[in-house]
Amino acid sequence: MGVLKKFFKDTVIYGLATVLPRLMNFILVPLHTSKLGTTSYSDNTSFYVYAAFFNVLLTYGMETAFFRFFNKSEEKNKVFSTTFISLSVTTILFLVIVLMYNQQLAIWLNISPKYFKILVGLLVLDTLVVAPFAYLRATGRPIKFAAIKIANILIYVLLNYFFLWAIPRFNIDFPGYNKSDLVQYIFIANLVASIVTFL
Repeated sequence: MGVLKKFFKDTVIYGLATVLPRLMNFILVPLHTSKLGTTSYSDNTSFYVYAAFFNVLLTYGMETAFFRFFNKSEEKNKVFSTTFISLSVTTILFLVIVLMYNQQLAIWLNISPKYFKILVGLLVLDTLVVAPFAYLRATGRPIKFAAIKIANILIYVLLNYFFLWAIPRFNIDFPGYNKSDLVQYIFIANLVASIVTFL
C-alpha cells in the first residue's frame, strides 16, 4: 500500500507541475490578445514555435536516454554526469556558433535580432536544466521538481501582468519602458523566469 500511495502522490505532484504551466499559458492568452497588435502577436507565436523546435534539437533525446540508462545502471552518478556534460558541451557549441552568425540567423529566421538574442538565451538556459530536472525525477524528489517548475511559471505570469497590464494601468515609471514594443516584455519575462530556474 505504501508503494501505491507514493506512486499516487508523485503522479499528482508531477502532473501539477506539467498541467499548471499549460493552464497559466491559457490564462495569459486574453492578456496577450488584448495588449498586442496582430503583428506583435504573430511575433510572439513565431518566437515560441522556434523555441519549441530548437529545444527538441538541442536536447536530442538525452532526457529519454537518461531515464533509460539511469534505471538500469549501477553507476547512476556517471549516467547523470555523462548526460549533463554532453548537453552542456553541445549547448555551448551552439551558443558559440549562434553568436558568430547571429545577424545572419536572425534574418534567415525572419525574427528581430533583439528577439533572437533573447531566444538564444532562453534555449541555452532551458537546455542546461534538462539533466538536473531529470535527475530530480529519477531520484524521487517530486516536491523540489514541482516547486521549481511552478516558481518558473509564476514568475513568468506575474512579470507578464506587470509589464503588459500594471505599468500602463498605473503609469509606473519603469526605465526604458517601450509601449510600442510590448511583445519584447513577454520574452524578457520568460528569460527572467529561466534565469531564476537555472540558478
